[in-house]
Amino acid sequence: MVATLTPRRSASAAPGERHLTVYRPAPPTRRPRPDALAPVVRLRPRLDPAVYRRRRLLAGGLLLLAVAAVLIFAQLIQAGIGGGPLPTTGAAATSAGPMIQAGARQYVVRPGDTVWSIANALDHGGDERPLVDALVKELHGATLYPGQVVTLPAGS
Repeated sequence: MVATLTPRRSASAAPGERHLTVYRPAPPTRRPRPDALAPVVRLRPRLDPAVYRRRRLLAGGLLLLAVAAVLIFAQLIQAGIGGGPLPTTGAAATSAGPMIQAGARQYVVRPGDTVWSIANALDHGGDERPLVDALVKELHGATLYPGQVVTLPAGS
């Protein structure tokens, strides 16, 4: 116990009168014994092998999804940066343009065009396969871009 003598602050107290206040200490806390601090090892029962198999399949599927997401994200970044041919204008376009043979046909690629749709537009009603082969040979397997000028040899 702790006792302190403090001046009394009531209206009926005489000046200089003191008051004795008694404080009780908080009860002592119990500390665990040192051997009780040792970690408790609890063994869990072993799970069924089917549970482990399902967990491995789930982890593999999530890994595949993550790899696919990274690849798609990389493609989107590459598409946002660019990847198509840069258009040229002015004198550079005329001087650096391809040499066109006499009697050759040209076609300006529009959005959504394919090699087959271009062959159909240039050769109405006939067999389009030779023209498609000539287009593929002319493009060397490159992708078509809107605004690109495709030149066909005169014989096709």
